[in-house]
Amino acid sequence: MTIALVISVVLNLVLLIGVFNLLKQTEQFEDRIVLKRDAIRILASNALDRMNDADLKGAFKSDDEVGGAFTDIKAIIEGLNEDID
Repeated sequence: MTIALVISVVLNLVLLIGVFNLLKQTEQFEDRIVLKRDAIRILASNALDRMNDADLKGAFKSDDEVGGAFTDIKAIIEGLNEDID
């Protein structure tokens, strides 16, 4: 009976250490994700600002192929900004 109790205590301690290590790794992973998300938010915002600066006269927003691509890219960047927030 005491052998089973000792084995149980040792096993519980090993499992507890394993859980704490996994928790620590998860928190580190979450921190990295938050940093990456913030970096992506800044890059997307800068890209949208640069696109708007490049199109001061509205030349890219015309109805030709370039205007369509410009509109699509702008919509993707705006959607990304909304998804990140």
